[in-house]
Amino acid sequence: DVVGLGEVGPLLTQPGAADRQLSLDRRHEEAGAGGQRADLVGREGQRLRLTSGALSKTFDLIVDAAGAQSPLSPLRARPLAYGALWGVVDWIDGSGIAPNRLSQRYRGSRRMAGLLPLGRLPDGPAPKAAIFWSLAVREHAAWCAAGIAAWKRDAAAIWPEAMPFFDQIDDAAALTMARYTHGSLRRPFGKGIVHIGDAAHRASPQLGQGANMAMLDALALTRALDACPDVDGALEAYAAARRWHVAAYQDMSALHAAVPERQRLAAGPARPDPLSPVAHSAVARHPAKAGGGGPAAADPRPARPAHPVTWSNPSS
Repeated sequence: DVVGLGEVGPLLTQPGAADRQLSLDRRHEEAGAGGQRADLVGREGQRLRLTSGALSKTFDLIVDAAGAQSPLSPLRARPLAYGALWGVVDWIDGSGIAPNRLSQRYRGSRRMAGLLPLGRLPDGPAPKAAIFWSLAVREHAAWCAAGIAAWKRDAAAIWPEAMPFFDQIDDAAALTMARYTHGSLRRPFGKGIVHIGDAAHRASPQLGQGANMAMLDALALTRALDACPDVDGALEAYAAARRWHVAAYQDMSALHAAVPERQRLAAGPARPDPLSPVAHSAVARHPAKAGGGGPAAADPRPARPAHPVTWSNPSS
């Protein structure tokens, strides 16, 4: 038996999301393994320890896809200096913003606003969207103290067309501060367990490939299990297949994450903005996120137009 434990949230943005979600929940219930990361506190051999204290059935292989906070992963990643505020709002038709792709607006590499269509929750009355706003971790307290009105003025200066979405937030508590980390497991598997996605490798979200990396992990693991006669050999093959791609992505993500902090420490309006010229190129469409708390006038550099960045990843 194989069980995959992950953040089994709604499978949004594709047709049939509700049916697939119900099927996935049912599979986890049948396995006696819970369905959510929050149900887990660890494992004992090939059995999972749940918050209730109960143990699941015994599995031949546990697939850990429980994300950056996985209780099953031994990865201890390095905290990054910045993060982002995230919230969920109703999708608004007729806004002029594409309903099938991630859209972002940047001012230099220090300020960013984003909007991601989520689709419809199972049994939900209306489609949803995620909004996000880059912010240095150390600036979060000051952002809270400045108040929602100041944040909305900042957002409107960067992306006025998206204000019908941002205006739905009327309390700082409606936005969650996401803190990012960086690191990867040298060996993303152990006896009877394999880690994929953020449970195996974590990076800043600048390049916008976190979900894709997790799906490629899953694909490589599936192919390895199909091709190898034993589980141990399959896990070795999976790790080998993903090693160089994960390493390259980690290096590129670390490079992008380092630029805003160096700029923050630099002095004066004359300092360069190395990522701005490629903000809308086909090669690098995701300049690094950085702290964006406070009104735009607080930026010591001259005001500059926001760069529209649209990332399209249509499903087949």
